[in-house]
Amino acid sequence: MSQRCPISHELRPVRLAILGVLLSSGCTGGAPAAPSAPPPPTVQTFRISGTVYEVDSSGPRPLATAMVEIADSTTGAWGAYGRLTTDPGGRYVSGPLTARHYLARASKPGYTATPAVSLGFVEASRTMDFELMSPFASTAPLSVGVVSPPVGSTGGGTTLRITGTGFQSRATVAFGGAPGTAYAENSTTIHVTAPPHGPGAVEVLVTNPDGQAARLTGGYTYASPSSFDFNGTWVGYALAHPESAARLGISHSDMDFRLTIENNTVTSLTCGGAVIAMESLPPVTDGEFSFSGVSITGRLAAATEAVGTINTTACPSTRWNATKQ
Repeated sequence: MSQRCPISHELRPVRLAILGVLLSSGCTGGAPAAPSAPPPPTVQTFRISGTVYEVDSSGPRPLATAMVEIADSTTGAWGAYGRLTTDPGGRYVSGPLTARHYLARASKPGYTATPAVSLGFVEASRTMDFELMSPFASTAPLSVGVVSPPVGSTGGGTTLRITGTGFQSRATVAFGGAPGTAYAENSTTIHVTAPPHGPGAVEVLVTNPDGQAARLTGGYTYASPSSFDFNGTWVGYALAHPESAARLGISHSDMDFRLTIENNTVTSLTCGGAVIAMESLPPVTDGEFSFSGVSITGRLAAATEAVGTINTTACPSTRWNATKQ
């Protein structure tokens, strides 16, 4: 409660002059002022930005006038956060966003559009790059020559290289009828991630957008991951951001990744230059492993290729890929 400060009758002429001083000192002579309402909470906002690249056999280049769309994962309403056009340097920047789960995709007429990429729960500014394959056509007859490596895990995820002739941009690849995730680098090379499939040899079928098809009977063999030898040193990379389906190789600003397996047990792991502390040494069971207390998983995709996910301070919310040395 504010105090009362009586003013002498002898000081009547200066009462008005000192009234401001009395008020500032808390001597109001009346009821205390009501406390002011707290300010409304500040809504934290951020932006998603990045670069769209066009990719062909000469490598990636920034792509102007491509369109990037961002959607809320729960609604899938594309365009709710604007349709962003890249500048001459291939860059885009979203408007202010609030924390939630987001999807993103990129496209440009004449290029192979990326499918929707899940960004997960986003609560801070981040970078998301995209790569669109340059369109090309081939008049050579379509044929499938070699699939490398020729053997992979029944769980899928093996990165393959298919050579042949007559491949067109947006050619598709199926393994025993199951579609893989593919992109044609040029008219003689296709990169594809094999889908899961039961054990045994399967037909590899390549189909061009114009309807031409070529097959390689028994061109790829699925084997149980337990048949592969995990033991050894594995070296690779963790993606610095979610990978677009149009690019299956190493993406921009990737982080180093190293894994050692001895006696079918993970004995050491580093990512982004940081050693991952383990509460216990995780065993490799049926070609897979996971870490207790740390968000890391791994799986053998082929005799010399392992893939997995990781979410640590040095390598947050991403995927990793490593090859056996």
